[in-house]
Amino acid sequence: EKEWIPLQDAAGRTAAAAVTPYPPGVPVVCPGEVYTAEDIGHIEGLLEEGGIVMGISDSGKVQVGKNDAK
Repeated sequence: EKEWIPLQDAAGRTAAAAVTPYPPGVPVVCPGEVYTAEDIGHIEGLLEEGGIVMGISDSGKVQVGKNDAK
């Protein structure tokens, strides 16, 4: 099962979908990987700079595994 949570709350949670900035089109986080604070900071920086990041909702949420909640 999956759920959507705010990106800033994703540290320690398992990604259920890839998060990919364009360019270059290389995923920052792949399904099955655990989000780190560094990943989140990098993604937030890209978004602040106006970058396009696939895998994040318009409201700033990402998909994680529902059963891995802290």
